[in-house]
Amino acid sequence: EIINVTNQSISIGKNEWLVVDSQKNDYVMIPEGTTIEAGALLVIYPDVIRLPFSAPKNSIPSKEGFKFGFGNSDSVYLKYFNMIADTMTWSEHVTSIGRLPDGSETIDLDMFLTPGKTNRD
Repeated sequence: EIINVTNQSISIGKNEWLVVDSQKNDYVMIPEGTTIEAGALLVIYPDVIRLPFSAPKNSIPSKEGFKFGFGNSDSVYLKYFNMIADTMTWSEHVTSIGRLPDGSETIDLDMFLTPGKTNRD
C-alpha cells in the first residue's frame, strides 16, 4: 500500500512513480491517470493479472510475473522519476510490514494484513 499523506489529491503522470523490490530487482509502475485522494491508500497487488473480487476500490494489479514479496533481508523503494521518495528495509522474514500509524516513521514487522484499511495499534 501507498498512502497519500498530503491534504491534496495526487494524480499520477506517465512513468512518474514506481515501487521497486530490491532483492528481486523487479518493479511496478503506477499507471498514468491513477489518482490517490488526500489521506487515501493505493493498494498494489503483486503477481496478478486481474484484481481479486475482494480488492479495495483504489487498487491496481502489478505487471504479469512481478514477484514482489516480503522475504528475508530485503528493501522496497518508492521512486519518483528514479529518485527515492521513500524506502523500507528489514533484516528478518516478514509476512506483512507497514508503518504504524499510516505514514509515520515507525515500522511494524509483524502486521495483520488489511489491504486498503488503515493500520491501527
